[in-house]
Amino acid sequence: MTRLRFGKALRAAAENPAAAASVGGILVGLAFSMAPASGLAWLLRGFTVIVLGGMGSIWGSFFGGVIVGIAEEFGAVRIGPQYRDLVVFSLLVIILVVRPQGLLGRKLT
Repeated sequence: MTRLRFGKALRAAAENPAAAASVGGILVGLAFSMAPASGLAWLLRGFTVIVLGGMGSIWGSFFGGVIVGIAEEFGAVRIGPQYRDLVVFSLLVIILVVRPQGLLGRKLT
């Protein structure tokens, strides 16, 4: 968190969330088409990644993002692209039933 470039960028984003949000918005806007109502889909996807990985776990969020991405693409190829959200949220429900604190989250006592 203190020596790697990723850790410095993460700390900078925590220091100035508005700048981090605008940079993130620009990157998403360049890569994907946007509509006025498309923010909810990104918000739900981010929520799913964080809850799946475990609240407060950086590595859990990383692995949760990888798992969500793989599940999305696998579902799009095998079932159909219109069922991406169904696959991702089904995975979220299954993980929360099996392990309520997420993949790398700690159980509260």
